[in-house]
Amino acid sequence: MANCLRVPMALVLGMLFLFSGSAASARPDTRNYTCEGAQAFIASQGGVTMSTGDRTYQRFVHTRSSCLGLQTVRATYAPTKDVPKCRLSTCAMRSTSDGNR
Repeated sequence: MANCLRVPMALVLGMLFLFSGSAASARPDTRNYTCEGAQAFIASQGGVTMSTGDRTYQRFVHTRSSCLGLQTVRATYAPTKDVPKCRLSTCAMRSTSDGNR
């Protein structure tokens, strides 16, 4: 009876591979939104990781409250359905005024 519960390792590995790909495909893609739509979606989420290309992604935020303590909001650009460079925001480390970090 214990043999009935054993699952071949190849089957387990195959299932892990199959399900690991579905997480990336579930990520929203900036290219499926208009620029205004992407900005509104990010605003509704506060902060969200979105695909920006076939193998690229980035975390976008609406306000600094979605960043870590030493980070600030910086402008960045991503492709959307209607424009190749939609202005969005991301978190980045703050720079100091004297050039030291």
